[in-house]
Amino acid sequence: NTRLREHSCSLRNVPSGNLAYHCDRCGCVPDFRGTTVLGRARSQITREIIEAHHILLAGEGKCVSQPSLTLSDKELAFLST
Repeated sequence: NTRLREHSCSLRNVPSGNLAYHCDRCGCVPDFRGTTVLGRARSQITREIIEAHHILLAGEGKCVSQPSLTLSDKELAFLST
């Protein structure tokens, strides 16, 4: 998976991004082999909507970063049906 490979690379050499920052602060190590892809989409906006939906469903403190965009309560309810 391209995105997982990008995340893995962000931890090597000169760490960058939210994942690298989180791992540095927390001391944890991501389990890329145990990762499950929750959605796929070609368009960036669709990927960001999927991301926001899953981050909001997971709840506070369960994700490394904040969603890239904000979903309204109605949008979240629609996606959850």
